[in-house]
Amino acid sequence: MKKQRIAKSLVFAHMKISVCLALAFLLIACDVSPVTEIRSGNANDAYLEEPLSLTAKQYKPYLETANANMRALLKGDYQAMLSDLHHTIDGQVSAHDLQNMHDTIKERYGELKDFKPMQWWFINAEEDGKSIFFSRKIGEHERGQVIYDFVFFTDDAERKLGGFYMRDFRLN
Repeated sequence: MKKQRIAKSLVFAHMKISVCLALAFLLIACDVSPVTEIRSGNANDAYLEEPLSLTAKQYKPYLETANANMRALLKGDYQAMLSDLHHTIDGQVSAHDLQNMHDTIKERYGELKDFKPMQWWFINAEEDGKSIFFSRKIGEHERGQVIYDFVFFTDDAERKLGGFYMRDFRLN
């Protein structure tokens, strides 16, 4: 009886060690990346303002650029947005192009009324093998909320806009 308990204990110990080794191997073998998304707010409401978290403080320059561009959109100053464009797309987008994009959103949701400067949502991603970074803002329109994605190349020290998207707001 005592031998059976010892044998059983040894089997369980061996299984625990095997599982731990397998998990350790998976963690080492997999490309584990840092936090890919972080935002203000909570699980039910992303449109809340709060101070930048310790992890998010490194992204403050991106938030400032996104906020400056949101202020430009509020004023309809599409020309001001052009100065924040990355050199790879500079000259490929005009103020008229930005206005047309924004007009499409305004037709559906009405005028942009406001945004919260300390609402933040940062996303690290990869597209076509290139690391990119999103500073996502939520704009309050007459008839709903819209996501404004300001895209940056993570290897760019200038922190200039590499892209700009607007779309319907859905939390998930």
